[in-house]
Amino acid sequence: MHTDIPRLRKGGVGAQFWSVYVPSETMRKGTALKDTLDQIEIVKTMIARYPDVFEQARTADDVERIVKSGKIASLMGVEGGIR
Repeated sequence: MHTDIPRLRKGGVGAQFWSVYVPSETMRKGTALKDTLDQIEIVKTMIARYPDVFEQARTADDVERIVKSGKIASLMGVEGGIR
C-alpha cells in the first residue's frame, strides 16, 4: 500500500521485489504453506491484472528483457518469520 503504478513510472522503476512474507506463528498454527501460497497468488494476480505494466522475472536476463520492453520486472522472494 506504499506505492502505486503512476509513482513507479514517474520514479523510473524498472524492477521491483515482491516480498512474500508470513509470520512465524503460521507454522505453529499449521497454515504456513497455505498462507505462503495465498501471498504468491496475490502477487501473480497483480501481475496478471496489469500485464502492460508488470511481468514476472525469474532471472537477470528476464529483468533486462522486461525493462527493455518498458514494463516493470517483478521478482518474488519468500520469507518466513522465525522466532
